[in-house]
Amino acid sequence: MSGPRLWVVARPGSRVFLFGGAVGLRDGGWVGDGLRAAVGSSRVLWREADRASVSASPRLARYALAAEPLARRLDERQLARVHEVARGVGIDPATLADLRPWVVGQLLDGAMRSQAGHDPAQDADEVVAGLAAAAGLPVRYEQGDAEATLSSFDRLEPDVEVDYLMWTAARVAAGPDPVERHAAAWAQGDLSVAEAEERALRRDHPALHRWLLVERNRAWVPRIEALLSEPGDAFVLVGDLHLVGEDGVPACLAAAGLPPAESPARRYRSPDEDSARWWGVTLRPGDVVVSTRSKHGTTWVQHICALLVHGTPDLPAPLADLSPWLDWRGEPRDAVVARLDAQPGRRVIKTHTPLDGLPLDPRAHYVVAARHPLDAAVSLYHQGANLDRARIRELTGARPPPERPPIAEWLTGWIAADLDPAEALDSLPGVLHHLADAWARRDRPDVTLVHYADLLADREREMRRLAARLGLDGVDPGVWPALVEAAGFASMRAAADRLAPDPGGILRDRAAFFRRGGSGAGAEALPAAAVARYQAGAAELAPPDLLAWLHR
Repeated sequence: MSGPRLWVVARPGSRVFLFGGAVGLRDGGWVGDGLRAAVGSSRVLWREADRASVSASPRLARYALAAEPLARRLDERQLARVHEVARGVGIDPATLADLRPWVVGQLLDGAMRSQAGHDPAQDADEVVAGLAAAAGLPVRYEQGDAEATLSSFDRLEPDVEVDYLMWTAARVAAGPDPVERHAAAWAQGDLSVAEAEERALRRDHPALHRWLLVERNRAWVPRIEALLSEPGDAFVLVGDLHLVGEDGVPACLAAAGLPPAESPARRYRSPDEDSARWWGVTLRPGDVVVSTRSKHGTTWVQHICALLVHGTPDLPAPLADLSPWLDWRGEPRDAVVARLDAQPGRRVIKTHTPLDGLPLDPRAHYVVAARHPLDAAVSLYHQGANLDRARIRELTGARPPPERPPIAEWLTGWIAADLDPAEALDSLPGVLHHLADAWARRDRPDVTLVHYADLLADREREMRRLAARLGLDGVDPGVWPALVEAAGFASMRAAADRLAPDPGGILRDRAAFFRRGGSGAGAEALPAAAVARYQAGAAELAPPDLLAWLHR
């Protein structure tokens, strides 16, 4: 993963971004392009509460003071535990005697974080609020003004208020390490720590769980529906525990018929492509998104998915029409989206954007094709000679690259190039970033990885595996032999006019696009020393289990 999770729920002309923040962060290095773009495009920011106004409210003292001493609200064991925790974070227990339990919980938490050196200004909600302020966004609050926020605590049921204090005291007693582990996982897009905390809160403090999360999460649904009824974008900022579990805000929205997609963590742009063309596209249940790097079997896997979805070797239209390349800048985005919208049922959509640059919609399935990077680089080299650069420049404005040297020299330079993956996705760092991101998501039910070598070794087996992953087990058994035959290289080369990805007429020879279709070309083109340099470079860019899978 490449950053904290960001969700988006959309209707035509309107989007609401949904972001769950964390505390205990040391800096704002987790802020990515996708988050900046989402805040920058929004017309309003919604937050949970105005903490500064609450802290400065002259009415705080009235709400904070208890009608009876803390010792009467807690049993002996609870009181001893609270006093022990207070002393551990430098608070004199005597100063807590006349305060409401919820206030004591807040003081303990603040003292622990202060003692650990946590700067509240680095909390995710404050950082995002700073981005919103810089963009001139007005701010609205879930709990209204300071008075409404304080009143929500004042109305707590006595048992729930004590439960809040004891839950908070247990977290404070654990110290800052769990908070910092939570923050580190959150910054990488890993919600497993938040999910475990939500499950524990539900199990051990069910009434508190209902008040703190469930009731508030459900109340967000009509607010978000109202935001979607207005044109433009809005940004909703909550704590990350609100976004996980069966009663999280995403789950509540899905139950209301508004399933959110994971918004892209970053934007990828080149002279030919722009991943922002995906933003605002509405996917359907069962849609298939084929995400690959160039020459990793994109057209092959697209064609296989289209054959499985349509259940016939005779596709109803050319592959580029059925399965358009959404990120490509050579065709107006609105025309591509209109072509997709006109298709009935499930669609197959092509992209060369890594999954961290796509809106991950729970209604869709994401298929990532992979190939030995050296073999893909050889294919990429040869494809360069088959591209009409003048036509590409006419369509996209991209300048033609310099003339390429002999293949061994070119491959050696490709191996050695130290490039930013976001700026050069077909470089070795770019290829391995794309694949490592997908590899990290391989256990998700909506992500399937397909290896080029497996398709070569047993095409029918891989097609049946893919059909099962896509929920297409009902393909007519009598049609299977024809589907498998249609997915072979000889059949695809013979149907090049309908299958080659040639939007705008950029290929000199469509049949030549299906050049070889084998493996091992990279090693054949290089001396052993260059292959060894490749292996050393790849080892620095990707985890060993991914490389073992790729290099079979």
